[in-house]
Amino acid sequence: MRATRLFTLLTATAFLAGCQVGAPAASPRPAPTPSSIAYQPGVLPPPPGGWTTPRVPETAGRLEKGGQTVSIMGMPVHVPQSVIDLTQGGRDARVGDALERRTRVGSLRGGPAEWIGTFQTTYQWGTELDHPGDAPDLFTNRFRLSHELSTPLFGRLGIYGDYTNRNYTFSGTNGLIPGTEDPWGTAHRIAVGVNMFQPVAEAWAVFLATDVRWHAEDGADLSDGFTWSVTAGFGYRPSDVLDLGLGVIVSDSFAGELFIIGGPQFDWRPNKEWRFVLSGTQMEIQRNIGRSWQIAGAGAFLAHRFRLNDSGPLPSGIVAERRIPIWIQARYRGIPDLDMTLRVGVDLVREFRIENANGSTFGTHTTDPSPFVSFRAILRL
Repeated sequence: MRATRLFTLLTATAFLAGCQVGAPAASPRPAPTPSSIAYQPGVLPPPPGGWTTPRVPETAGRLEKGGQTVSIMGMPVHVPQSVIDLTQGGRDARVGDALERRTRVGSLRGGPAEWIGTFQTTYQWGTELDHPGDAPDLFTNRFRLSHELSTPLFGRLGIYGDYTNRNYTFSGTNGLIPGTEDPWGTAHRIAVGVNMFQPVAEAWAVFLATDVRWHAEDGADLSDGFTWSVTAGFGYRPSDVLDLGLGVIVSDSFAGELFIIGGPQFDWRPNKEWRFVLSGTQMEIQRNIGRSWQIAGAGAFLAHRFRLNDSGPLPSGIVAERRIPIWIQARYRGIPDLDMTLRVGVDLVREFRIENANGSTFGTHTTDPSPFVSFRAILRL
């Protein structure tokens, strides 16, 4: 009996050993390398060890901050400076070593649509009109509210509305309009419009925008301050760090004339710290500092026209204001979905052209350089 049990034990041991020796050795599972991780819109690359690729959650974080490393569900992902805003169609999104061109617009923060609200207020110190050295004649405050709903229709379709309030306070001003020292008061501007951005090839896109505006002094007829504009153009991306474009604006005037203005677009990001932007009549040089701060210097040529009311010293007249401001600004983006900017600058040139109701020039007046300070907040939902 003892010999039988020993024989049985040896036979079972040999059988198990033969099974283990004869079985092929399991090869270790290689960890994926960055170059083998393919990025898909709204899908995360698997970490070493593997797991089912989930969709990007609402709390994934904002990937439009270029030049930094963000953590998404425990995976460190570096976002280069070229990825400025992934909600803009036609941008390149680089995750690891994989490159994917976004031809449709969506938000990696969850949901394809986005609401953008803007609040801005500006205070401008007093300045002299036409006769330097005297006491300040003109004080100006500006206040602006706007909103835009951006959707993924037709590449990117935006519907926006804008309200701007400009308050002019005159003190002892003679000569702008004969017979009065207070030629006008508060001017209101209301605009509504739509804009569309559509990629048409791997590196090309077209854009189109149109709006209607009412811009007039308190008490003016709505129809007297009505104008419209259409903007069209194209964009081209020759490299990962450069965007080029050209746009043309056709705008109506109060006197029935059409203005046609061309505007170049240039956006160069040589590295993660610096960015150079030319957009129409505005130029800006930006410098990123860390993850949350940005400083910039900028200059622009700005112009607007508004209709006077019919009960003032120049009934239904037109005021055309032109400015060349320069400024420096500090921008803070450390709070999710909130972007705040403080600007300090000066109007190097400021000119008022007064016209009668038919658009004929009544007089032209200039001011001394005047400093201003401005605060802007942008909220994304």
